[in-house]
Amino acid sequence: MIDNKKIHSKLTEIANIILKKDYAEVRNNGLYDGTSGIALFCFLYYKEFGIQTFWDKGLSLLNQGIDIAGDNSDTSIFNGLSGLTWTCRFLFENGILNNEDVGFLEEADDYLYKKMIYGISQNDLDFFHGSIGIATYFASRMIKKKETEKYISDCVTMLQKSCIKDEQGCRWLFYNKKFPDMYTTNLGLSHGMASIVILLSKIYRLYNNENEVLSLTLKESVKFLLQQRFSDVRRSLFPKWAQNIDKVMHSRMGLCNGDLGIALSIYHAAKSLNDQALIQHSIDCFLHSAQRNNNLPLDMIYDCAICHGTAGIALIFFRMYKNTGIEELKNAYEFWFNKTLNMASFENGLAGFKTWRGSLVENNYTLLTGIAGIGLSLLSLISKEDLFWDECLLLS
Repeated sequence: MIDNKKIHSKLTEIANIILKKDYAEVRNNGLYDGTSGIALFCFLYYKEFGIQTFWDKGLSLLNQGIDIAGDNSDTSIFNGLSGLTWTCRFLFENGILNNEDVGFLEEADDYLYKKMIYGISQNDLDFFHGSIGIATYFASRMIKKKETEKYISDCVTMLQKSCIKDEQGCRWLFYNKKFPDMYTTNLGLSHGMASIVILLSKIYRLYNNENEVLSLTLKESVKFLLQQRFSDVRRSLFPKWAQNIDKVMHSRMGLCNGDLGIALSIYHAAKSLNDQALIQHSIDCFLHSAQRNNNLPLDMIYDCAICHGTAGIALIFFRMYKNTGIEELKNAYEFWFNKTLNMASFENGLAGFKTWRGSLVENNYTLLTGIAGIGLSLLSLISKEDLFWDECLLLS
């Protein structure tokens, strides 16, 4: 069971810390690791509670991000321009910003399109740091701006040309820093195939489920993911890399890598393809993951951040409960939200939270690895309406 008073109290504590922070020296305008993600928290907190100072803080952070856009060559959703444009597009479409606030998007789109196409041509298929993050922004923009359909069409064409097809299905190659002399297939959400499958699933729905070539690519991609499932019983169902090239016993429990992102991609594809068998397969994966709550270090859970911590896990189970109504998933999100509150124990942390960095822990304000993301997760739990901000994480 969730104690809403504790949620409200912790959320208020986070909000006040974010509000008081001076971000003038931050030169990163990205969504995940920069000013845009913090602005997103401020605007949605304002929308929920109507406190004007949070609107003012959010607008100041967005304007700061726009001002430094020319100095920041990064175009990723993580650190750069597509993170800023995604945030502005989302806030505009939800009635929080007006036309004057987002007038720069037209010029930014042309620039981002060129960067996306070049990235795909170089196999820079990372969601967090590369071309797939930019493509996700364009897919979200295509609903309201038909001119971006060409951008998406070109993206799909290049992805279909670059994929490898064989008896196992369809896959893409990614750079692996553990094995720098080779490219292989990452299966996860943050840097691998799961994000491509979700992107293609969203695009297929934008095409009204009528693109036969895209439908086949989706089916073959999911086929490849399912082929990677461990043949024996382990703590996770899938490895991090195809063919388990790094020989792990199991993958981590988190949003960034492992079973949860893979299950999410199968669910998105199944819904787009209207494949009930695949929907059940994805649910079975989530139910398996729901049982992994008895040994956080073994599952490589060291903090509460969205990326690889308890808040991200809670948010995935929360979204999937809203999608399915399955009671076990409700129990899972309640467990992980409560775990998030209980882990806020650092006296010198931000609202008790610190972010794990290998052998170190540090204070962090950002969306993906800091308190802005934890705050957004808690806000989702108590909000009067669902704004689907977690679309930026490919959850909705």
